[in-house]
Amino acid sequence: MASATMKGNIEQYISTTNSETTKDLQEVLSQLEQPSNSGLPRTLLVEGSPGIGKSVLLKEISYLWARNESLTKSDFLFLLQLRDPAVQEMKSLECLVRHFYNQGKEAESHLLQDGGKSVTILLDGYDELPADLRQNSFIAHLLQHKVLPASAMVVSSRPHASTHLHDNVTCRVEILGFSEEDQTHFIQQSLEGQQKKISHLNKYLTTHPTIASLCFVPFNMTILMFLYKQQATLPTRSSDLYKLFICLTICRHLVKLGKSLENEVTDLNSIPQPYSDIIKEFSKFAFKALNKNKLVFSLAEIKEHCPAIVDHPNGFGLLQAVEYVGLMSRTHSFNFVHFSVQEFLAAHYIASVAVNEERSILEEYFWSDIHYNTFNFYVALTSGQSPSFKRFLRSGSDVTTIDDRFLKDKLQSLRLYRIFHEAGDISTCKTIEGNFTDKEIDLWATTLSPNNLEDLTTLLIYSSCRNWKELNLSNCYIQDYGLQLLHRSLHNTNITIDHLWLNNNDLSSSSDSSLSDIVITCKVKALYISGNKTVGETPQFFTTILTHPSYVIETLYMSHNNYTARPAMELLSSLRENKTVKQLRIDDNNISDDECGVICDVLRVNNTLRGLDMSDNPITGQASQLILDALKDNNTLEQLVLSHYPEDIKKEITSLEQVVNEKRRRRGCDVKLGIFYW
Repeated sequence: MASATMKGNIEQYISTTNSETTKDLQEVLSQLEQPSNSGLPRTLLVEGSPGIGKSVLLKEISYLWARNESLTKSDFLFLLQLRDPAVQEMKSLECLVRHFYNQGKEAESHLLQDGGKSVTILLDGYDELPADLRQNSFIAHLLQHKVLPASAMVVSSRPHASTHLHDNVTCRVEILGFSEEDQTHFIQQSLEGQQKKISHLNKYLTTHPTIASLCFVPFNMTILMFLYKQQATLPTRSSDLYKLFICLTICRHLVKLGKSLENEVTDLNSIPQPYSDIIKEFSKFAFKALNKNKLVFSLAEIKEHCPAIVDHPNGFGLLQAVEYVGLMSRTHSFNFVHFSVQEFLAAHYIASVAVNEERSILEEYFWSDIHYNTFNFYVALTSGQSPSFKRFLRSGSDVTTIDDRFLKDKLQSLRLYRIFHEAGDISTCKTIEGNFTDKEIDLWATTLSPNNLEDLTTLLIYSSCRNWKELNLSNCYIQDYGLQLLHRSLHNTNITIDHLWLNNNDLSSSSDSSLSDIVITCKVKALYISGNKTVGETPQFFTTILTHPSYVIETLYMSHNNYTARPAMELLSSLRENKTVKQLRIDDNNISDDECGVICDVLRVNNTLRGLDMSDNPITGQASQLILDALKDNNTLEQLVLSHYPEDIKKEITSLEQVVNEKRRRRGCDVKLGIFYW
């Protein structure tokens, strides 16, 4: 519901709050109470997949504020659900205030003080706001801080709709969903005391990695548990998860109406008449609404486009009614119980239309981000064998070969691989695999959405290639959630990746455990993670990847990551035990003279390092000379890169370089040290 609250006057949305999550959340929210260093308005963007928990997070923020545990400088907090028609119709600040307060003018005057400095506004569901209202409306002006320029703002959205907001927010948060521990806890709580069923479900998830990856989204895990408890057929493909859920929900609704069903219904086409035709009409409505990115409907709209649904106002259990309550109005709207349900029904409609219309829909919408999951479902429902689909992908009269224009585009070929794998078309998957004959996947400077990353992981997991030479994901705008997707999919697989490039993304220290696991699981030999600002700020990352017995890495590039004393000391200390790293770049960080003592200790005992780049760090010439002095006992380092120093310092370093090489010569070592400046 849309709500505006004053302290001490809000419902308790949640009964318990995880302390660790709250601590992290508090750290993020504290940024909204400080002046922005970037000069941008105080705005927090919360992104995540459908069903991942964005709305719950905003309600938790409201709850913490009402208990005076967060955002304590805000006297007013508004929680606005952007799917609410009353919210969408607001034209001014006066409308907003009058929606919630009797004394509108007095409250409005209070809000406007200091440009709204004491106001926090939570906008839930930016992706559910019609496109025209994102451009020019009262809500758009609120978000642009034209109405209350000094207010704090929290906006939630699915990622595909909020990309254009990234440059205008002070902080972004990605909701990652369930961890493996959360999944285990959820199963144990749901099946408390039923150990045999718990073991069976865990074994099922282990043998069906595609389903397991879906269940990191809490709503999907809930669907699976619903099917399991109903002793329904469990899915083997991701599309089956929703198909079985939808069929079971419809059947339960019909049984409640007194309709007898002789057999278990596992396909929408096998639902008895007249309900099958009603579902087809309902699916058409879902598709038409999806084309307009419309996710919320009035009952009148549903009846207009699907008259037969009048006797089933909850859409056979697939719709939920939401009541929005304001001071001056009370409205009802409907939406599908999950966005994926709307997408699946839209796919069912496409698969049932005449050939000409089907081809027209494919031509217009197939590569659209909005229709991404819809066409995944569509190909699964038709097993990829629809004549229209075959003609769409093939050139000329040859219906056996995919058009080169699709295969040359890496993202399109990855998407097609995932679609055909879901459809069970292994021969076409092998054709697409041929697009990566050099065992290299180079996606450099390609913006990768979560959907793109899921396509990629499908190829990595199910292709015949188990040993990849290179996976280049540099400059792909990958965030923590994206790396988490890779980790979840590659965890405990037998895939190896020789060179993994993750330079210049948006990774933070939250990615440390995921990155460590990927490196160890995939036996990465060369890791490039430069330019991520904060990767590795937690020391456990270095301890894990540099001392793990399965660690085989030889090249480690960690430039321009803003390492300060603590992570730098951990990194360098871990090299004492490491016996594999040959090339290390730690240039352009914040490593200072204080860490040089550890560097000296490492170089005295390490006998594997061949190249070390420490340039563009605040290390003085005197400290560099100490490092050279420590190299008198080292026989392996061939290249040392330092920052530029005055000529007199360079001369002293050169003299020490000659001493090191002379001592090596006398010991019978033919490895020569070279000093370079950058």
